[in-house]
Amino acid sequence: MFRTRRTPPRPTFMLGLGAQKAGTTWLHTQLEGSPQFARGYFKEYHVFDCIDVPIQRWNRDKVFRRAAEESTLALAGERAQARMLHRASMVLNPQHYFDHFSALLSRNDPARLAADVTPDYALLPARRLSKIRDHFAERGIRTAVVFLMRDPVERTYSQIRMQQGRQPRRFPAPAEAMVERIHDQEIYASRSRYETTIAAVDSVFDPADVYYGFYEELFEGNTFREICGFLGIDPVDADFGDIRNVSQPKDDGGLPESAVRAAAQHLAPTYRAVAERFPDRDLARMWPSSRFVL
Repeated sequence: MFRTRRTPPRPTFMLGLGAQKAGTTWLHTQLEGSPQFARGYFKEYHVFDCIDVPIQRWNRDKVFRRAAEESTLALAGERAQARMLHRASMVLNPQHYFDHFSALLSRNDPARLAADVTPDYALLPARRLSKIRDHFAERGIRTAVVFLMRDPVERTYSQIRMQQGRQPRRFPAPAEAMVERIHDQEIYASRSRYETTIAAVDSVFDPADVYYGFYEELFEGNTFREICGFLGIDPVDADFGDIRNVSQPKDDGGLPESAVRAAAQHLAPTYRAVAERFPDRDLARMWPSSRFVL
């Protein structure tokens, strides 16, 4: 009797597009617990945002500054971090990026999945997403997009509080005031315009290769097991006590109504687009800020 040989599952590259402060660090940490996950040396590689996104010029400068610092150490005969030089080479020549992940998947048995979860990739244009898909396809690797969303006002508030905690001198204004001025802060507003990211993703990828999720549902039910299935790996038990990069809420109960209203109204197109794109979700329940625009 002849038995049919099963074709091994196609390896998958997870392109994590964000959003910032929407659970991406927690998700990546849980995936690291799978023996089928080929871990790289970064969660966020920050390659394509450095190439394509003008407001990320500061990060491009940072990548090359770090590479220069490590080169100086190496020239002095001291220990240097090769990964910093390698990342800079990826920005200069993206072929090194695709080679890196292809190597991770080919030399790690029983690896099925590798990932770059860089929330700033939510700002990438469709042409870049198409190139990423095609370059991995040439290597026999499926590209699977994961995009997690969070109430835009809460997402922005959480991002600002995190930055104030890390760099209080750079962000001296009260978080409430910064949220109210969201229309003057492109660095925040652009990361909450989910409709732009969704339009780019939908124009490039097959629906079977895209997972849209919500931060508000991430830590409940079988959501993580569902994501594992989408990514083609066996489910692992998630640690729901391990929530990373959490910004502590204010003792005063959070944002005043006036700040929530102003920010929500400015981002009204986002609330409306998400409500239309995902009619099965109860946004009024998940995103309380939507009450001002829906």
